[in-house]
Amino acid sequence: FADRSRTARAPSPWSTARYPEMGQLTLEANIANCLRKLGRVQECIARMRANFVASQSEFGSEDELTLIAATSLSLALLDAQDYAGCTQFIQENSLLDKVGRFLGPENATTMVLRRSQATALCLDEEASLDDVRRAVEILEDVSAISNRVLGPDYPTSQKAQEHLDAAREKLSHAE
Repeated sequence: FADRSRTARAPSPWSTARYPEMGQLTLEANIANCLRKLGRVQECIARMRANFVASQSEFGSEDELTLIAATSLSLALLDAQDYAGCTQFIQENSLLDKVGRFLGPENATTMVLRRSQATALCLDEEASLDDVRRAVEILEDVSAISNRVLGPDYPTSQKAQEHLDAAREKLSHAE
C-alpha cells in the first residue's frame, strides 16, 4: 500500500505545470462568457479576441485550446449579430481547415464551429443565394454527424437541427 501512494501519475495534457498560462486563459474565457450571458457582448468579444490571440501565442494555432477559444469567439460574434465579422474571422484564420484536420469532423468543437460558419452565412443580410445553399449543405452535414455521434437528443444535435430548419426556410423563400 505504501508503494502505491508514491506511484507517479502521468501528467494531464492540460496541466498548469505544462501550460502555466492555462489558468489565466481559462479565467479570462470564463469572465468573457459571463459577460456574454449578461448581455455585455461587446466586452465579451474584446476579451475573447484577446484570449484567442494569447492562446495562439501560448499553444499554437492548431491546439485544441486555441480552437475552442476561436469557437467561443465565433459564437459571441453571432450573438452580436456580426455575421460578416464571424465569417471573416473564421476564414482569415483558416479555422475550418484547422479544426477539421486537428480535431476531426466528429468532434463537438468542429461541429459547433461549422454551425457558426453556416449560421453566419445564412443570417448575413448580404448573403447570396449561393451562401444560403452552402449554409444548408454545411448544416445538413453537421446535423447528420451530430445525430450519429452524439444522438438526436444532445443539445449540439438539437441546435444543429434548429439552425438547419431555419436555413432551409430561408432558402425556400429565396428561391
